[in-house]
Amino acid sequence: MEEKPGVAIMELVESIALGGPEEGTVLIYEVKPEAVPEGMHIGDFFLVTFDDHVSEVAWGVGATPEDALEMAMYQWSRYEFDNPFKMAYDKRRSSSKGEKR
Repeated sequence: MEEKPGVAIMELVESIALGGPEEGTVLIYEVKPEAVPEGMHIGDFFLVTFDDHVSEVAWGVGATPEDALEMAMYQWSRYEFDNPFKMAYDKRRSSSKGEKR
């Protein structure tokens, strides 16, 4: 039986600016694939990208936004540049702690 192509809905759920416009933005998308009886059966997941205003590249995937950010932090750690995903992760954690007070 031949597999049929599937489709997915991708929704931006969070945008984390890293400072000024020149520093870029970390974007978190929720991807919701639609199951196909003879094909794709992938569950929902989150995708993290870095937009440097020139291109937007995917760096992490996970079951939660935090999982996807952690994967992206790990992938970026191979480079000797400041890690935008670590900055975004820390920003999210500090803002969520502030909301719990």
